[in-house]
Order: sequence, then structure tokens, then C-alpha cells
Amino acid sequence: MTERARFSSDMIVIPSDGGLIFFDEIRGSLIRYYGFGVVTPEQESERRTWQTFVNAPGFTVSHCRQFIEEQLLEGKHIRDLSAGDAKSVVGTICQDYTRLAQHMQDQGADEGSHCKCQAVDLNDALGKGFLQSVEDDFFKRFLGELLEIRDVINTTYVPSGSDNSPHNAVITQSGYHFIDTFPVLERAAFVHPLGVVAGWSVYSKATLAGFLNGDLDAVVVPLLEVSGLDISLTKRTRFAILLLAIALPSLSKNSYSHSMKTPAEFFNWLGRAYQLRDMKAFF
Repeated sequence: MTERARFSSDMIVIPSDGGLIFFDEIRGSLIRYYGFGVVTPEQESERRTWQTFVNAPGFTVSHCRQFIEEQLLEGKHIRDLSAGDAKSVVGTICQDYTRLAQHMQDQGADEGSHCKCQAVDLNDALGKGFLQSVEDDFFKRFLGELLEIRDVINTTYVPSGSDNSPHNAVITQSGYHFIDTFPVLERAAFVHPLGVVAGWSVYSKATLAGFLNGDLDAVVVPLLEVSGLDISLTKRTRFAILLLAIALPSLSKNSYSHSMKTPAEFFNWLGRAYQLRDMKAFF
């Protein structure tokens, strides 16, 4: 007999990426039907590994593995935080991803062939002819300089959140929590935390400014080292790495959200979504 979903709902939302979200305030839960098929045991395992180090609501997989039920959290939005608190939260996220990457490296060393470390050619990852096709000289200049410094990185892939949106984070008394993060994807360890720096800049310009000025270097440097990007940090290289953190997942064939067909589409979207052209004043 087929198992049927049984729950009440105070509100139903149809997200832009498909599926359905049911809010059950009585049970304090959010039930998500993603619409891409069943949640595999491997996806569930990756989410649990990720959540061992990175804060997210408790969850269960139910109803023939077609539904994810998460704890419904109440807290502050990033726009409600002071500049100091926002930078502190971002710093904690960077530290958590560093610990996750170190765990994956240790696991790989124990299991031999299961190592998640691999060489990545950034030119190939971004797409053939990517830089040559970039029309915005402001963005092209910084990424070009970075690729001249380091075009191949030996990076650590980790289970990772897939959306940098400031709306996908809740700040409670116990700290930050990423919500609506299923499935997690394998990405270089620096991609999601630094993507968050850019994504949150829409509401917290001070966080982005602090990153560019080196205020977060104490937590960013270990994250970059474990990601194979142990380069000298300047305002220019920090900005380039930030662009790289956004570009890699957005241009990936495995992107669940902002998959772009051409560099022009990507940078047009980048200007709208992240308002990074405002950073010209820093240079």
C-alpha cells in the first residue's frame, strides 16, 4: 500500500525552483516536496555529514522518501543584525566549513580512494573561453588576475549549501541556521561561505567591506588554505576569490538555481543579484 502524506498546513508556498512547501505551525515544522523524485539515502547521508559541522534545522525524510520535514525556526534575518554581529556570524560560518573540509580530508586519508581532494583547472571549471567572453572589464580584470596567480587548485570537496540568498538563513540565540538547503551539493569548501559574504552584502555592506579590507582574514585564510587557494590576500585578490565563489556553482552543470548559459548572462545576473558593481568605489 502506498504511504500517503498526512499533515496539516497553515500556508502553502510554490517556490521558484519547483515543488511545494507546507508550513505547519502547530507542529513547528516545514514540509518540503522538491518534485525531483525521491530523496536518496546518499543525499540524506551527505546532508547529515554537512549538518554535523554547519548549522541547519533538524530534519526527517518521510512518505516514501518524497518529503523532507524540517524544524520550523524563528529568529532574526541578516538585515536585522548589527554590522559587528553580521561579521561575527560570517566568521563562524567560515570556521565551520574549514572544520568540515578538514574532516573530509581526514576521512579521505583513512579510506584511501574515498578522498574528496582533487585538482581543479579553474579555466575548465568556468568554461572554455569564459574570460574572453566577459564584457564587463571590472569583473574580468579581477578574475583574470586571479587565474594568472593560480589557475589550478588542489581543493577539498565537501557537502555544501546550494543557495547564497540571505533569505535562507535564520539567526537564533544559538547562532545561524541555513534553511531550505536540500539537497546539499559537493563543492569546494570556500564556495558556499564566501558566496554567503557576497549574498548577504545586499543587506550588510559592512560585511563585504570588512571582508575586502581583511577584517575576516583570521578565519578566511584557513578556509582558503584547506581549499587549495593559499595565495597572498590583498583587496584585489579577495574580490577575485569572491567572484570565483559565485561563478563556480552558478556556471556549473550541477547548479540547482542560477545556471547560466553564457558569461554575459552570468554577469548581468551578478550585477542585479549581488550589487557588486557598488564595490568599484573600493578600488
